[in-house]
Amino acid sequence: MRRVLALTMTQSSLHNSIGPHYVPAARRNAEKSIAYTYWPTQHRCPRRDVRIMRMEFSSQMILFAKVVEYRSFAAAARALGQTPSTVSRQIGHLEDRIGVRLLNRQPNGVSPTAEGKAFHERCIDVSARISEAESFTTSIGGNPRGKLCVVATVAFANVQLLPVLPDFLACYPDVQVSLDLNDRAV
Repeated sequence: MRRVLALTMTQSSLHNSIGPHYVPAARRNAEKSIAYTYWPTQHRCPRRDVRIMRMEFSSQMILFAKVVEYRSFAAAARALGQTPSTVSRQIGHLEDRIGVRLLNRQPNGVSPTAEGKAFHERCIDVSARISEAESFTTSIGGNPRGKLCVVATVAFANVQLLPVLPDFLACYPDVQVSLDLNDRAV
């Protein structure tokens, strides 16, 4: 299953900052167009000239859980620091990937379908497990330790590195800093 969308930039949209818009196939030949191909079952498109922006499946699941929790693309986008169009697009990719409509889109917000409710429960579990794993790894990691090698020019080291180096070493005593300062090309 392959879908091709033609995105056309007209002179007026470029100069007036209106932005790209979709045009019928009949008008595509008259204007310069770029075809974006979307492959729902593959992460990489076989055509080298086509790029697809897609999140990982687990990230899309967490995003879906937030949309259901906030019952709005805009509210979930604000909570996650993303734009509403990005959130909506990623939910669309998720729906295409699993082949099921997950949300009913209405003017006053979104609500999960029956399949969406069942999927939401699993998304909450995934989100909780990822948060738990993240907490675990940060707790065992503790403070940074090891050797930090820094190569810089003498002038940069005098102005930027040397003033902050004592505070850095006080905060992270398990880090050994090795400085290679010279003015040769790196």
